[in-house]
Amino acid sequence: MTFNVIFSIILFMAYGLQIKNASNQLVLEVSDRVARFVTTGSSSYTTGNSPITVSVTGMTNDDTWTVVVNSSVAHGGIEVEKGSGSFTMKQTGYISGTATLRYIVIRN
Repeated sequence: MTFNVIFSIILFMAYGLQIKNASNQLVLEVSDRVARFVTTGSSSYTTGNSPITVSVTGMTNDDTWTVVVNSSVAHGGIEVEKGSGSFTMKQTGYISGTATLRYIVIRN
């Protein structure tokens, strides 16, 4: 790996950090976003109930937060709504009974 550090004391000049592999291909740049795992869990959801609310410290409703949810039942859909400090999730479509909703929260 090679590290290129560009720094200037002159205002509006180039600065930053670039990391390149042995083939001189750019691997990471200071302006790149790297996703990080925040939390994971699961919860039971019964058809027709109110959405499940999951608290996530610092969460906001913007594009830097991603919530991935899957269900123990193969049909229907899942609705996810991000909020301030939490998100809600629920199973939609036709299901009968209870489904387990598993989630992963990622921030980039």
